[in-house]
Amino acid sequence: VSREALSTCGFNASGDLVAVGCAKLGQLLVWNWQSETYVFKQQGHLYDVLSVDFSRDGSMLATGSADGKVKLWNVRTGQCFVTFADHRMPVHGVRFLPSSHAVASASMDGTVRAFDLVRYRNFRTFQGEEPTQFTCLAIDPSGDIVAAGSKDTFKVHLWSMKTGRLLDVFAGHQGPVSCIAFDSNGTSLATSSWDKTVQLWDTYTGKGRKESLTHYHDVLCLAYRPDGKQICTSSLDGQLSFWDSVNYEIQGTIDGRLDIAGGRLTTDARSISNSSSGKCFTTICYSADGDNLYAAGSSKYVCIYETTEFVLLSRIQMSHNISLDGMVDVLNSRFMTAAGPIDPLAEKESTASETSDGKIGLLTPGGEVLPGTGAVRRPVAKTNAICLSPTGDTWAAATAEGVHIYSKDESLLFDPFDLQEDVTPAAVEVSIGKEEYAKALLLSLHLKDAKIFKSVI
Repeated sequence: VSREALSTCGFNASGDLVAVGCAKLGQLLVWNWQSETYVFKQQGHLYDVLSVDFSRDGSMLATGSADGKVKLWNVRTGQCFVTFADHRMPVHGVRFLPSSHAVASASMDGTVRAFDLVRYRNFRTFQGEEPTQFTCLAIDPSGDIVAAGSKDTFKVHLWSMKTGRLLDVFAGHQGPVSCIAFDSNGTSLATSSWDKTVQLWDTYTGKGRKESLTHYHDVLCLAYRPDGKQICTSSLDGQLSFWDSVNYEIQGTIDGRLDIAGGRLTTDARSISNSSSGKCFTTICYSADGDNLYAAGSSKYVCIYETTEFVLLSRIQMSHNISLDGMVDVLNSRFMTAAGPIDPLAEKESTASETSDGKIGLLTPGGEVLPGTGAVRRPVAKTNAICLSPTGDTWAAATAEGVHIYSKDESLLFDPFDLQEDVTPAAVEVSIGKEEYAKALLLSLHLKDAKIFKSVI
């Protein structure tokens, strides 16, 4: 049934179906033991989701994970309908082509792959002139050019989607390339790096670099406004800088350190006022109309800003799970010792004997995992990637707990009120059959299902 130990199982009321769950692999299987066939089979990502992207119509969501897999999900049902396992290392970037008939992914294994969503196969594999690790990906609005930035060679590679040929290599950064993005016309490519600069390249005429935007700290990510007239960059000091993409002048800045700050790690040895860890945005994205900016990072919050007045509109807490590290706002100094925090040490000592390979999990005095000891740290509350649907009514965030999807469309939500065991769609049909229309109408209102309500009316 599974390669790992099963966590739970259960039978349905009639006894013909058995559901089996595997917590380690995130698997859920529903098996019909009479016909010996699968009724339902789903598996999530094994490790953190590092990148997300919506299709143009907002009906599909692509995710890339540290387990090296690319999965495509149906946004309305929440089910995965295809998994690509061609990469051998973490996938840091996934992007749909404008036609939504293919999806591209960039991985640390040195390849950028394009997958056909009709035949579900890998039809293009792009590689650089030398082995490199790709950490970011962008596709121009026409879908003809694929660009990827590298972590170790500090270069940006451009390929042709039609021919698979390497078109150009931009070499101008002095540090790892953290993010790349095309403008709305596809004639300009912006690249951010840890060398404290944002470089703008001319991809239409092939003249190379045309402008450099200097920052005071490392640039972690950037985003073009949908109309292409503004660029937003996020730096290591927690600043959001808004640039005019025509005159390359600064339009405004936002100091987001206090906005994103929240939650203390158990390994924090400094006070919250002196600690700078996590007080920066690692992923940003504009809304479909360009009026709002969504920003997130190594924190439990997602901040929403207004891009004209540069003010904070809302701050959304992505999780209330206190088992995650970084959820508690105040730490108790009694649990901090010279050997590190008490809780993680006690937890590892209690679970060391449960490891399958017989290794003893050990942590350093700072609370970090010692390689090869089998120790597992508590997952940290953070948001790895954020993406808004082109339709403007849905946005997704890849967190430590998985991918959270928020929507304005109420039909995506199942929100009944005063729901009891006898309030079911079958009970509505029985009431209609008995001509008890008032009861059927009341049950349909409790269920809050538009189709059932219309059938009763």
